[in-house]
Amino acid sequence: ISRIKGSTDPVLIMGAGYDPVAEDSSPAGASTVGRGVYVINMRTGARLGFIATDYSVPADVSIVDSDGDGFVDRAYVVDVRAQLYRIDIEDALGVERPVAAWAITKLAALNDGTGGTDGTRKVFFAPDLVLTRNYGAILFGTGDREKPLTTTSNDRFFLVKDTRVAKGEPTSVTLITEAALTMIGSAGASADEQGCAYALATNGEKVINQPITFGGITYFSTNRPLPPGPGSCTRSQSRAYQLPLVCKVPTYRNLVGDGLPPSPVVGYVDVGGGRLVPFVIGGGGETNSSIEAERARIPIPAKRKRSFWFMENRDR
Repeated sequence: ISRIKGSTDPVLIMGAGYDPVAEDSSPAGASTVGRGVYVINMRTGARLGFIATDYSVPADVSIVDSDGDGFVDRAYVVDVRAQLYRIDIEDALGVERPVAAWAITKLAALNDGTGGTDGTRKVFFAPDLVLTRNYGAILFGTGDREKPLTTTSNDRFFLVKDTRVAKGEPTSVTLITEAALTMIGSAGASADEQGCAYALATNGEKVINQPITFGGITYFSTNRPLPPGPGSCTRSQSRAYQLPLVCKVPTYRNLVGDGLPPSPVVGYVDVGGGRLVPFVIGGGGETNSSIEAERARIPIPAKRKRSFWFMENRDR
């Protein structure tokens, strides 16, 4: 729920839903449901507009107030087939536009092109956003959560850089594909101008919850099926990942128990005396639990230290 210029009422910006056709490898033309983003007046329920995408959008939409004026001016959305879009609500001068005039720009197409024309990668969760002075980092993972027992996969966790930090849609865009991204952990890998990708195991490992970045670490979880044990049902193994910004090799913990872990939660807790302690739930923890709370491991020191020196000049 957001506030935008030109509307006194709050609005809801949401994905249009999931198309059952996405369960198979039908071509894009067969998908007709949920292909876009709805904008709805939250007070009256009126539909203010619809912004079309190529495929259905079961994920939430990530919104941005880039200048802190209290009004959302930009949004990012990923459709179910791993295509990333930027939606510009205001123009380059910060002037409001009717929803019908909102500009949508496709930034990346990151499916694998196998298993039919649509590819095998799917996205069910909104991207996380980290804004810097020079670019916006958009982070999201792929994984067919609707088929948790699939034992073969080709999924990724992506970081895509949007170098247009100002308001208003980009004037020109070169569509980013996986070939243009650096693979994290490969020899000589470094974060280039377009971003990076981390390859998950091909034995069915898939991202199955919402990523979130806190203190320079992006948290997300994966799940993969395991062969059933003697006299037991099919089991699964979940992992809680911690990916350092930007494009560093992640670490992970194997979580205890089966099932799909909930999305990680971060924040601060007041422990008294106005002292705020950062925490994360679902980051793995010391007991490898998907619901354990722990102190966030923030590599940036919270307390600043004074550094000073003086120079002595002498006439000789």
